Amino acid sequence: MPQFQGDRIGDPYAAKKKKKFKPVGASGSKLSPSLPAGSSKGTAAEPIPEGHVSANCPSRAKPLLLQTMGHAIPSGGFFCLQFPADLQSGFVVNAAILSAAPGLLSKKILEVELPHLFEGAWDWQVTQIEADRFSVVFPDPAMLRMATRSGKLFLSINNITMLIRDVVADAPKGETMPEVWIKLWGIPPKHRGVDRLMARMTMLGRPLVVDEHSLIRSGPVRMLFACRKPEKMRGSVQIWFNGEGFLIKLEPELDPPRRSAPAPAPSPTSVFQGQGTGPW
Repeated sequence: MPQFQGDRIGDPYAAKKKKKFKPVGASGSKLSPSLPAGSSKGTAAEPIPEGHVSANCPSRAKPLLLQTMGHAIPSGGFFCLQFPADLQSGFVVNAAILSAAPGLLSKKILEVELPHLFEGAWDWQVTQIEADRFSVVFPDPAMLRMATRSGKLFLSINNITMLIRDVVADAPKGETMPEVWIKLWGIPPKHRGVDRLMARMTMLGRPLVVDEHSLIRSGPVRMLFACRKPEKMRGSVQIWFNGEGFLIKLEPELDPPRRSAPAPAPSPTSVFQGQGTGPW
């Protein structure tokens, strides 16, 4: 079965490659930051950092939108919130949650105990999140794993045993939605645009990829969907493009079912042993 090769076509939130900016001077050397006014060393242009300011963010004019998808498929409907994969949500790397009995812990105590417990200068970024729960940031993943291995830490200066857990390990685990290629029969050539297909076919599932080769060939259009019930992506649906309605037939590209191996025939020895236990 032919498979589509290449990047995802039409996915509005596919990861885009970033171009690195390397500022150079007239002689090819890197530019240094601008110096304050009145400095004897003169001034130089300050390099522009990678990324963009919030005013120029490409997603600034695209507010997050909760969409309903897959409701044309029996028991296949779901709600989906799409956003760029690199959108940060304020998550802190190497963070841990500390807690103890009521009234024992405080931000001041942790700021004294943690440098005493672990060697090296480090900003632990102690933050109180509840009355007796605090978040801290460890220097690296190895130290975080060592500290959370037993689930407890002893603070020797104040004689306090506190609970500790990794923020990532404590986060709920999400489900993974299966993906399946679907052949869409009956789409006229004039409506075989990637944007139209990505917008119209949300009734079947979350559209991920349009096989661009199938757009210029006669026959069905191939699309990759994330859906809840791949085996139910069959039958037909009626789709309207402005005032024209078309009946679109669905054909999933599913793997053939595996045949279970037949049960082995009983050996003569087992049949003989099952006929009795008396003397022969």
